[in-house]
Amino acid sequence: MGKATWGVWRPRSALGAAVLAGLVALTPSVDAAATAESPRLTAGGPAAAAPSPIGGAAGADRALGTPVRPGVPAQAGDGLDYEHRAHFELDADAVVVRARLELTVTNTAPDRRQGDYIHYTYFPELPVPVPTGAAGVHAVKSDGTVLGVRVEPSESPLVQIAWIDLVPDLRYRSTQQIALTYELPPVPPRSQTIVRVNPAFVSMPIFADGDPGKTSIEVRIPGDFEVEVIGEEMDRSEEAGATVLRASPADPGAWVSSVVARRDDLLISREVEVAGHEVVVRAWPDDAQWADFAEDHVRKGIPVLERLVGLPWPAEDGLVILETAAPYLYGYAGWYRPVEHLIEVGDELDQHVVLHELSHLWFNSELFTGRWINEGMADVFAAAAVRSLGGQPEVPEPIDPSAPGAVALNDWGEPDLESGDSEAREAFGYNASFWVMQQLADEVGLDGLAELLALADAGESAYEGPGFEDRRSHHYDWTDLVDLLEIRLGSTQVVDLFRQHVVGPRDAGWFDERAATRAQYLEHVERSAPWDPPAGVRISMTNWAFANAVSAMQALDELLPYRDDLRERLTAVDADLAGFERAYETARGVRDVEAVLEEVEGATAALEEATDAVGAGRDPLAMVGLLMASPERTLDDALQAFAAGDFDAAAARAADAVAQVDGARTAGLIRLAAVVALLLVWLLVRWRRRRARARPAVPPRRRPGAAR
Repeated sequence: MGKATWGVWRPRSALGAAVLAGLVALTPSVDAAATAESPRLTAGGPAAAAPSPIGGAAGADRALGTPVRPGVPAQAGDGLDYEHRAHFELDADAVVVRARLELTVTNTAPDRRQGDYIHYTYFPELPVPVPTGAAGVHAVKSDGTVLGVRVEPSESPLVQIAWIDLVPDLRYRSTQQIALTYELPPVPPRSQTIVRVNPAFVSMPIFADGDPGKTSIEVRIPGDFEVEVIGEEMDRSEEAGATVLRASPADPGAWVSSVVARRDDLLISREVEVAGHEVVVRAWPDDAQWADFAEDHVRKGIPVLERLVGLPWPAEDGLVILETAAPYLYGYAGWYRPVEHLIEVGDELDQHVVLHELSHLWFNSELFTGRWINEGMADVFAAAAVRSLGGQPEVPEPIDPSAPGAVALNDWGEPDLESGDSEAREAFGYNASFWVMQQLADEVGLDGLAELLALADAGESAYEGPGFEDRRSHHYDWTDLVDLLEIRLGSTQVVDLFRQHVVGPRDAGWFDERAATRAQYLEHVERSAPWDPPAGVRISMTNWAFANAVSAMQALDELLPYRDDLRERLTAVDADLAGFERAYETARGVRDVEAVLEEVEGATAALEEATDAVGAGRDPLAMVGLLMASPERTLDDALQAFAAGDFDAAAARAADAVAQVDGARTAGLIRLAAVVALLLVWLLVRWRRRRARARPAVPPRRRPGAAR
């Protein structure tokens, strides 16, 4: 199971994980069996008479026998040499797996003389593990002798023990070659075994129980099946149209694996339209009941989840829901693979499992990082959906910190299925994440959790305000969860819950530092009112960079009197402070605030000077100078620029207004001089015209000699 997989744990399915890790006791150990009473002991066993001296009355040797049942694997010195060659083959046409185990056993425990007695060790039976559900278990010796076999349950529900009656009992230096055969026939869905056999899907556990160097396994699967090995590795090859898996375990007793073979082309498919999206349900050919169940929960469950979660269907490409027992082998009831748009769930008709996996459409690290957050959210909303659909919702058990596998939820990462405590750790993690998230849901309500999701989807912070960074691409973690739940949704128990169950020792100190810094922040908010603290402080608080936040608030406290003085001065000149407020609140650092205050200081001084100049009285000459200008309009332009946050432009326009007022008298003199000059020119022109009209007419002169 990869990191891009979101599963749901089931204690019953955890047995699959135990098989994977080689932790299931497949058969009794040698020592335990040797001391157990055997119902089939013969002469020479415990039922024999007390030890007799050699050369007794009958004149024949008598001996005391010690019966032994070998364990798996046989240990050096336990008196049994054990060769185990296992062959498994899937007959797809007959829909059956055929197994043949070729076993060779030799008694290597010599008889021992003790005084007048001979002690000998013999093996009346040979135990061989077979999967639960194995049918037609049959044993025959190499000479054709059919041996009796009885099949008994073991400590694991996944495994049975086939006890082969050794005939005769296996004495020192005796060897028997035995062929044990059985079949894994079609298994109905929802059987209480890990084995599944149907035309489209086969899963079976593979065991090894011979001596090191004398144990081998071979599995043959038709080539049109996709084959997966879960557990110990096996060599893979393609031979004569079949996939062949082989292994020769170095430590057979610890070697356990499972083989899954699937033909998805043989699954039955149903297309379901939900909320304008296509969901394909794919089921085993022999399980129409599961197909009906899954289809019904897709049709009804997705709209319910969409309503409860409060966010639209997030699957851009369709979705496939596929029936498979593969998750059982990892200890899970199902999982969701976001990259493949695929949900795989077991054959159990489990409402919670199906709705849990559907919930992972929303809870899969797109909004929140942290495995426990997403699993807890999926469980809470799945339980609510089950309730909405009229079912009986699952309820988590209260957390027991001393339980096996207990872990701080932040440390509950991806499972290590080969770890000895994986099963307990997974069981604890799933239950604890469900329980913590359910406590929060009970406090703030399911609608409150939906509001939390909406805030995260919108990229909001608990310290939201002007200048805050766009966090829609941000993956929220546990610290964001604490802040949003406490500050935005009013949770009073989130900190205690996280202290007790979420953070490990290395992170516990964060809460004390957060509490102290939050107290300083709230005091700073009061001092900064009616404006919000600058964005840099709020970003530091959001990121839990508390040292940076404290340092910034201390510096800002020294600047607040200066800021407030500017606010008062600006109010006196009727300035709109919106631009100043926005610039202050969006500043990312103390230096940014200082730069804003410096710019505002310059603009404020200019506006004050312009306001005084424009409001001052004007003599007639100044009024003449302003006939073609409006310092009031220029000052208004300056105030508008200031309101928009363009402080340089505001200062420049205010200076223009002052210049207009200061130059008014000079402009008036110039304009008056111009008027006088124009008047004089006009009078001169007019005088010349009148003089020209007043002159007498002069008769024309005659030219000499002209005729009269």
